[in-house]
Amino acid sequence: VEALERKGMLQNSIILFMSDNGAPTIGVFENWGSNYPLRGIKGTLFEGGIRSASCIWSPLLVQNQRISNELIHITDWLPTLYSAAGGDISLLDPNIDGLDQWSSLVYDLSSPRTDMLININDAERTAALRFHNWKLLLGLPIDPRYDDHIGESGKEVIYDVKYNTTAIYQSPAARSIEKVSFSITASEDYRLLRSQATIRCPNHRGQANTCDLAGGAVCLYDIMRDPCEEN
Repeated sequence: VEALERKGMLQNSIILFMSDNGAPTIGVFENWGSNYPLRGIKGTLFEGGIRSASCIWSPLLVQNQRISNELIHITDWLPTLYSAAGGDISLLDPNIDGLDQWSSLVYDLSSPRTDMLININDAERTAALRFHNWKLLLGLPIDPRYDDHIGESGKEVIYDVKYNTTAIYQSPAARSIEKVSFSITASEDYRLLRSQATIRCPNHRGQANTCDLAGGAVCLYDIMRDPCEEN
């Protein structure tokens, strides 16, 4: 970020961090990642396998410093970034799956995406579909261990003490961003934004799931109210 600012490029840059899936907390590809408090891991159709946090920054964003819970699919980044760079999306293949989300990101508007085919796996007889706030789910992962809320919460370590907002505010990246931004995120705002980005599930690990996927049931979840897929 500092290098881009020094070269006079930051004011016309878009910086995006994203992931393509949740962490493989256990299993063959086990790592130290955790999808807490979401259910499932990489390779499953639960939110822990398909939902990922992303961060996008640019001085081109009019409505800045916010947490968005709008529905964005990874295929949307192609037409979105192409549009942001000045491309005419009508010239793209009309059969692509992605939608242009650039105006939604710039002006904090609703996402143009209302539905999403998550996956259909004929071999494992699993499938999932998202429509507005509803998620339809069929079939269990091959490994029954993946049908759970797995991974550390991070609450065992006192992260709030280590999370030094003053140090972040005074970092080289933050100082460079301040030079090209119309509005600045104050040091005390970091904790508020961090809290707003935290997913909370009141009944987490405290209530048995009422949908018998193992018995062949088709399960329907209200993801906005029940992101941990417990009810």
